[in-house]
Amino acid sequence: MLDEVLAAAAAGSSDPPLVLFTTDRKLRVLPAFRVHMGRRLYALAGTVVAALAVAAGAAAEPSVHVPYPRPGVTGLVSLTASGEQGASGVGDPIPTSDGRFVTFFASGPEWADGLASPFGDVFIRDIEAGTLELISKAADGGSADLASMNARPSDDGRYVMFLSSARNLIAGEPVDPKDFHVAQPYLRDRVTQTTTRLSTLGAVRPAMTRDASRLAWHSFSLHAVDNKVYADIYLHERATGTTRIVSRTPTGGETIGSSTAPQFSPDGRFLIFDSVAANLVAKDTNGRRDAFMLDLDTPGASIELVSLGADDNQGTHDSFSNERLGRRPLRALRFERDEPRSL
Repeated sequence: MLDEVLAAAAAGSSDPPLVLFTTDRKLRVLPAFRVHMGRRLYALAGTVVAALAVAAGAAAEPSVHVPYPRPGVTGLVSLTASGEQGASGVGDPIPTSDGRFVTFFASGPEWADGLASPFGDVFIRDIEAGTLELISKAADGGSADLASMNARPSDDGRYVMFLSSARNLIAGEPVDPKDFHVAQPYLRDRVTQTTTRLSTLGAVRPAMTRDASRLAWHSFSLHAVDNKVYADIYLHERATGTTRIVSRTPTGGETIGSSTAPQFSPDGRFLIFDSVAANLVAKDTNGRRDAFMLDLDTPGASIELVSLGADDNQGTHDSFSNERLGRRPLRALRFERDEPRSL
């Protein structure tokens, strides 16, 4: 297993396998960009040095490493505004496609010169300029009163989508008491220094196109079709300011089952998500979680079931839309099947 990692590093692979260290210390090679060690989270590209250091038993620092704009270079990004390493933990690093901007979560007073929320904030670092900016700030410029997380940057670094439970991010728009501690989706415009709340519903798994023209997430609500609570995929079009549920049946009705984990193709045309609902498409008959796709640029397009084998048959296990799909060609990696396999 380790030989495979070393071979990829020695060959200078542009997409080397990285390793997942589980709590039982077992190695598993994954074509992913995140490496976990307990609660330690790393992101790497073009190198496996940090992964090998952990494999060798080196101490793991709670820092975020992401690709610099230069190939094969790994640099420390989780630095405070003063250029020092923070004393508290960081996580969830998301780089733009060129690696210039990186968003991440951090908690601790050292991250925002006294403006940091005690519950955690989201930040964006401009690696080229060497700057760090607090994204989850209150409307009056002060600290957010509750936690923010799951930031997603646009490729130009102007927009950052994130989730927050804070009640003071929008001036004149108080959060309903029943929604306290519910994370809602927000969009921060770094040029105009404005924050917009996209929905008053609780949101999970935010996603955004590279140009920030489309944003998505899933939220839970009661479905009248069977009087049960399910998750739906919400799509926000920034050009029109409209938000709609896209995880609907062919006739526009409610689904019987949840749809989750939305993500976009690199060009923003296709929306991909998972669902256990059996009535999204007519030919979904396996009773498992499947991966689906919707063409957003074609008016009247129907949801398509994409987790099919070469013979166009469904598998007998769950299928998932891959979490890295937004950074890779759409047709090259459509979904992952939860089929039994040895590593």
